[in-house]
Amino acid sequence: MKTPTSNSEPAPQRGFTLLELMMVLLLLGLLVGAGLTLDFSGSPSSQRQVATQLAGQLQLAALEAVQSGNEWGLDFFMRTTADGNNASGYRWLWHDGKRWQNADPALLHASAADYLLPAELEWQLTVDGSTLQPEPQQALATTNGAANPRFRPEILLSPQREGTPFSLQLCARGHQSCTTAIDVDELGRVTVRDGDAQR
Repeated sequence: MKTPTSNSEPAPQRGFTLLELMMVLLLLGLLVGAGLTLDFSGSPSSQRQVATQLAGQLQLAALEAVQSGNEWGLDFFMRTTADGNNASGYRWLWHDGKRWQNADPALLHASAADYLLPAELEWQLTVDGSTLQPEPQQALATTNGAANPRFRPEILLSPQREGTPFSLQLCARGHQSCTTAIDVDELGRVTVRDGDAQR
């Protein structure tokens, strides 16, 4: 049985002209090029997020120092990661009367006692008017378990509601400006400051 044939002619198929194809390729090239040159790492929003997180932990640590009667510390350090790069970090500590120990991160609503700054960010720490550079992470105790006499955290929080005043600027790595800063006075009052602070 033969299928009925239609007398209507099929509509002519229209393809892209060479000019249209060239325009599409040109636009794709421009978009790819723009995507490769734009750098969203270290953006002000990510700097603000890290600063807000640290500011909240500072306030919780100050309360823990008062409630526990023990001194708390904030130690800034440099660590070599598994890929061979250097990363800045900080860790929360408390003093048991004999030596410094890692703090319980749950008390500060943190996932770990130490925190590595995202690779796209770096910071500048100023304590008592002096700019400090993060040093390699030191052990809290010697091999026999005694307190490491060479170790002392840069920032101290005392049970008397006093602390080390400092300023910490967060910056996009390799850039010449820092858009977010944390300022802490001797009474432990924490301020997160926005704005382009030139280094």
